[in-house]
Amino acid sequence: MKINLILSVLLIALVIIPLMAIILRAYSRPPGDITASNTAGLTDGGIITRIASTAFTVPNLVAGVGTTAGLSAAPCAATGVVPLGFAPDTAIVGEPLAVQTGLGGVVLGVASGAIAADVLVYTAANGQLSSTGGTGKYLMGRSTKAAAAAGDEFPLIPCFPVLQP
Repeated sequence: MKINLILSVLLIALVIIPLMAIILRAYSRPPGDITASNTAGLTDGGIITRIASTAFTVPNLVAGVGTTAGLSAAPCAATGVVPLGFAPDTAIVGEPLAVQTGLGGVVLGVASGAIAADVLVYTAANGQLSSTGGTGKYLMGRSTKAAAAAGDEFPLIPCFPVLQP
């Protein structure tokens, strides 16, 4: 009788444990996974998904409109490309990319050179940011800490991208 009880418990465990693993795997996402948006680009938290039309080789670059408006993104150029937001991850061409468009909170950006703390930052080449504004550049926010050199990440308070006259 004890053996039948033990075998029954083991049999139930052998069925339930794999089912639980399948259910948990289906409802969990690995770290760094992106939240895909619907076709209208609407999500909670101000994140949209675009397809990288140009590679994002480092995280936290400014993402701009890519080759297909409404569907793709590319690292923002210094001028001439409308910024969408910040891409917190890397992506190869053709890969989905999360773009953080929300204005709340603090985001990370990549400096094109030294940037002081508490200064306005603008678009620069290759999706980076600069403290030097100019005609055709976009104001992207205000740095909260300094960046010592090109390629350094630094925190900033983002604003709605404003084209500089």
